[in-house]
Amino acid sequence: RPDSALVYYRQSIGIMREVGDRRAEGAALGSMGILHKKLGRPDSALVYYRQALPIMREVGFRSGEAYTLINMAAVHDDLGWPDSALVYYGQALAISQEVGDRRGEGITLGNLGNVHKDLGRPDSALVYYGQALAISREVGDRRSEARTLHNMGVVHYVLGHPDSALVLLRKALALERETSLPWDEGHSLRNLGGLFREDSTLRDLKKAVAYYDSAAVLRASLAAHAGSDPNRLSYAEQHVELFENWAMAWLARSDDVGAARSARSALAVAERGRAQALLDLMWTSAGTAEKMVSPVQALTTAGADLAEEGTRLAEAVTRSGAAGLSYMIAEDTVLFWLIEPSGVVSVARQAVPRDSVARLVRALRAGLGVDDAEAGTQLALRGAVQLEAAAPTEGAAPLGRGLRYAETAAAALAGLLLPVELAERLPEAGELVIVPQGPLALVPFSALPLGGLEGVWVEPFGNRFAIRYAPSLATLGLAEGQPGVGEGRERAEALSQAVVVGNPRMPEVVATTGERSGLAPLPRAAQEAGWLAERLGVAPLTGAEATEGVVRRALAGSRLVHLATHGYAYSTEARARQSFVALAPDEQHDGLLTVGEILDDPALDLQAELVVLSACQTGLGDLKEAEGTVGLQRAFLAKGARSVLVSLWSVSDVVTEELMKRFYTHWLEDEDGPSKAEALRRAQRDVRQTPGWEHPRFWAGFQLVGAT
Repeated sequence: RPDSALVYYRQSIGIMREVGDRRAEGAALGSMGILHKKLGRPDSALVYYRQALPIMREVGFRSGEAYTLINMAAVHDDLGWPDSALVYYGQALAISQEVGDRRGEGITLGNLGNVHKDLGRPDSALVYYGQALAISREVGDRRSEARTLHNMGVVHYVLGHPDSALVLLRKALALERETSLPWDEGHSLRNLGGLFREDSTLRDLKKAVAYYDSAAVLRASLAAHAGSDPNRLSYAEQHVELFENWAMAWLARSDDVGAARSARSALAVAERGRAQALLDLMWTSAGTAEKMVSPVQALTTAGADLAEEGTRLAEAVTRSGAAGLSYMIAEDTVLFWLIEPSGVVSVARQAVPRDSVARLVRALRAGLGVDDAEAGTQLALRGAVQLEAAAPTEGAAPLGRGLRYAETAAAALAGLLLPVELAERLPEAGELVIVPQGPLALVPFSALPLGGLEGVWVEPFGNRFAIRYAPSLATLGLAEGQPGVGEGRERAEALSQAVVVGNPRMPEVVATTGERSGLAPLPRAAQEAGWLAERLGVAPLTGAEATEGVVRRALAGSRLVHLATHGYAYSTEARARQSFVALAPDEQHDGLLTVGEILDDPALDLQAELVVLSACQTGLGDLKEAEGTVGLQRAFLAKGARSVLVSLWSVSDVVTEELMKRFYTHWLEDEDGPSKAEALRRAQRDVRQTPGWEHPRFWAGFQLVGAT
């Protein structure tokens, strides 16, 4: 329970500083570093270790100094800095030997083995592991013994000794269970699954999926105690590979369990590895009166019928008559599941490296002119304010801009993500739910070409399908299960409970450089809000009236939320919770309604059928393999919104006003009562057919996330 541990450590450090117990203060700081390392935050861990180290030296606590150096070395090794790690381990080893700390000496030797293993020196690694194993047994350090046995097993597998690897990993697993090392136990279970999946002499796919299943159950049990949402996010990201390998193992079982069963089982596995933290937030927001077991707790029993689970998950798509495409990007393979409206689930794959997928996405966005060093870091097309520097892409060549480059990248992505054999099984038209992963969350699927046509923008994918997105099938099912607004008069009455904001008096923002800037007004946003408010029969909130306090109080009771203003989604984990929509400041609030404020406000339970973030980059954020986009759309879904309309890039104020008017006109007035996704498709078609606005940059930037 890391959140609780951190609270106690902070309290203890305060007391230690008050009474001047420097040695205990240093030890507590080191323990906080260990917690942050386990949560996948190496930079934060180093901050605490660097505070602890001079204290240990100041008070002459040599063993404490050695353990701090060990921990600092381990972080440097994790970050890919083996030379620095070796230096720190060398200092730690000298101190442990000097003071006669055999346990510390053994731990350091074992960690030196890890560095040599990572450097591709298995023989040297085994020498260090052998020395470490002897010391851990000599001093009775059963936990270090377990870790060393595990690492030796991994090295023997690399050396092509699977039988030895199996013996060592099983010994390690027994010790990990005996000494209560659930984190390490999970790694051993996962590696045992890998042995039975990958090694030709030991290959036993039934055993492989059983080991992966046990590892996933253990992971879910630990996740239930991870505490805060940021902790859950960091924790989940460290286990992505487990679910990739587990899904691959199920697909490899198609011969003995049948293609249909293996496809549905693999889909369930992929789902267990994605958006679980969001799912738990949504479940909590929806209330627990009729749900005694949380989604995380429901995954803590091994041996579930995954094929049946996959069938239930697919129903989140098919109950509304839609089709679905769900993606998983593994290290060298892209998997995609097609869910037909009939409920049939099939799977296909393409051999392509993960980095190549990311590069194609980057090439498309660069070609569209929405993701380069200028446009990608700007707040809006007008009154541009640079809030953060463009993230460097190491070793990447500059990508071309312009329609020709976008067409090339779009065609390549379409060939990868919508191969002919898959496209042929899609219905002729209707709704299509996309469940992306990683960089695919940044792809405007509506702009991809159909069937490899030469004229890329002549027949875009969105011309045929009403597309909406979901972080996962499970979150989609939960959103679909929330009460909707009905149709006709019932819907009109419900939507009269709306909060419509346009061009509030803009607050100041602070860039990462510390520079303060005022945001430019958006007069078109005020016109947009006035037009919509008149249609709904409500009063718009504009200018100084659209304060953060007023809007926050209005959100909870509104069935429709429309925010036409500036917005920004930060791309780093450290600042993701600071992503915001701009409102007017008041005495209690700075005017920046942030992700953290939305998630942390216990009074903010939404009943919104739709939240429209008619602003720039509101669909972006910190991209996670396990959790999807961590930003504004996730925050509003977590608090109860059935669906959210967001943007994938900085959007034109003029075109956005027109797109929104067309969207609401189709949704509220078309005689056939289209869904939100279909209304968006029609609005995008209208904009695309407007002279001068044919380019996808104008019409493809908005996407609907969530329920129909």
